[in-house]
Amino acid sequence: MTILQLPARWSTARRATRFFATVSDRPFDRPRIPQTVIEKVEALKAKGLTSPYLKSFVVARINPIRFRPKDAAPLSFDEVLDRMTKAAEKMNAEKIKVEDLAKSGGAPEESG
Repeated sequence: MTILQLPARWSTARRATRFFATVSDRPFDRPRIPQTVIEKVEALKAKGLTSPYLKSFVVARINPIRFRPKDAAPLSFDEVLDRMTKAAEKMNAEKIKVEDLAKSGGAPEESG
């Protein structure tokens, strides 16, 4: 089952809850990932980084398949959530530089 196979009239939250409940072995509780991502984005904004791509930057940083060998075994759904959660919690906003954001294509243009 994919999330797209669930009825379109259902809200996204309801479809996501049903989908996560079917693919995960553990009882469904909303993953902490969205809240952690929001906290990291706010920390970057507090540091002075301003870009409409901050959330995408943070999500790319916690990508569970980042730096995985191509021949590695696929991750289970629970492993993906665990890895993303750990990466998000471990991410230190103080170590992020404007240059890092610029490399990802998300730094604002300098006026001048």
